[in-house]
Amino acid sequence: LADLSAELICDMLISHKKEKELEFGLSKVINAMNKKDIRESEALLGSVYAKISKLREEQSLIVHMNDNLDNLSQELQIPRSERKVFTGYKEMDEVIGGFRPGWLGVVAARPKTGKTRTLINFVANMVQAKSNVLVFTLEVPKEDYINLFFSCITGVPYNRFEDRKLSKKNIESVTAAVDKLKNEYGKFTVVDTLRGVNPDYIKNKIEDIEEKTGINYDVIVVDHATMMRPNKNFEADWRGQGTIAEDLREIARTKGKLMLAAVQISKEGTSKSHKAKKRLESDPGNTLARSDIW
Repeated sequence: LADLSAELICDMLISHKKEKELEFGLSKVINAMNKKDIRESEALLGSVYAKISKLREEQSLIVHMNDNLDNLSQELQIPRSERKVFTGYKEMDEVIGGFRPGWLGVVAARPKTGKTRTLINFVANMVQAKSNVLVFTLEVPKEDYINLFFSCITGVPYNRFEDRKLSKKNIESVTAAVDKLKNEYGKFTVVDTLRGVNPDYIKNKIEDIEEKTGINYDVIVVDHATMMRPNKNFEADWRGQGTIAEDLREIARTKGKLMLAAVQISKEGTSKSHKAKKRLESDPGNTLARSDIW
């Protein structure tokens, strides 16, 4: 750790920002030039120069952090004040140490392997631990999602909810769970979300719901992110998926919330071969590469 060049890492990150600003900015300039809109082209080009200049200023202000590494051991002993969120699965919670606000966690798997069920189990445990959870469901209908949730917290088989064949004892269990949701557990909200929404929609919807309800949600769930579209269109699908993950993580960071998202990956991506695993981790546009935990 003592040999780590913090300046070099910061320099690499800012260089990446420059490349991104140039890519997005210049593509807009070219589009404007193709439309023969000279004024708009000049304005957009000026905007690109301004952003790059600002990044150069940030780069020149990088502090040599190596001088402060002597205090690192002391700083690591200071407890975090932020609230951790646990999944309720002992082994996972012990390894991760609890999810933290600002993280993007990804549940990635092939189709029909239980991504939604896994997320719902997480949600049920988190709500029972008094975390407020807001779910955007793009695949499973809202009614089914709620039934799955109550199946988790009551132990009543899901098919009884689906077939409307609840016994008197089952109904008593559900009634007790509803009462605890009102008075003891955290808040649980599900939003039926159309396929093809973008991260900006998610961000605006969170703000709208929190303003209307007065609830500050600790956890946001997107099920699943593969059905979303990016804020900006890209010719390459992998690049669009990558920006979706970046934007969801940005929402988590700026709003101080845990963001959980399910994503669907191909058979190749889940291969146990070293070659496939390396491709999955190194692909710059891959959703998993943009997440904090997966």
